[in-house]
Amino acid sequence: TPRSSKRCFNSLGTLDPKTGEAMKVNLTDQARKYVEEKNISKDIDGWDLYVSYFSVIQERQSIQGKLITASVPNLECIPHQSNKGSVQRLRRQSKCTEEFILFIDDSMYSPFNIMTTVAFPLIGERKIRHKVYSKVNLNNEAEITVTIPGHRPGTPHLQACKFAANVTFDGNFVYHQKRPKPDDGLYVSVPVGELANASAKLYRRDQNLEYSITGYYNQQLCL
Repeated sequence: TPRSSKRCFNSLGTLDPKTGEAMKVNLTDQARKYVEEKNISKDIDGWDLYVSYFSVIQERQSIQGKLITASVPNLECIPHQSNKGSVQRLRRQSKCTEEFILFIDDSMYSPFNIMTTVAFPLIGERKIRHKVYSKVNLNNEAEITVTIPGHRPGTPHLQACKFAANVTFDGNFVYHQKRPKPDDGLYVSVPVGELANASAKLYRRDQNLEYSITGYYNQQLCL
């Protein structure tokens, strides 16, 4: 069952999700710090990362840029940092369930969906060969469980690896600078890449911002 398999996943020793130092980055907090550093003269009276704020501004003032979006090409095992060859076999079951679990260590909280597709299984092959493609939202998650539909007779095989999902944020956020006359206020567009912060593992590439969500991937195959 999924519950018993989860206990077995956690027993894989070196792949225990509780080991290592986890980091959770809040993108809104990073933007707040950026604005506070820019606000030396105390003339910034508003800002936001969120979609609706940007849309309202575009109606009032012609500014460059576009709404921030997040993209993740794929989620995959990290070579040379995984234990893909280690297999734990359980007792054969008449109704075996296939599933995978993501235990996320370096995570991200943002106002945006961080969607990616997991090609199950990441390790080895299913008995019926073809992969199952499952969309998951990695935003603000510590653990994600996906159960593959259907049951079949088989022996549960448990395997695990350390995974990485590289997120690219593309777009702009804005802040507002007030003027003596309210109607003269100015909206300033900022590329999201300006939020780069090495201590938070946020890196700039051109105008974009990159972050790697990492953790441990665990799967149960019925073979």
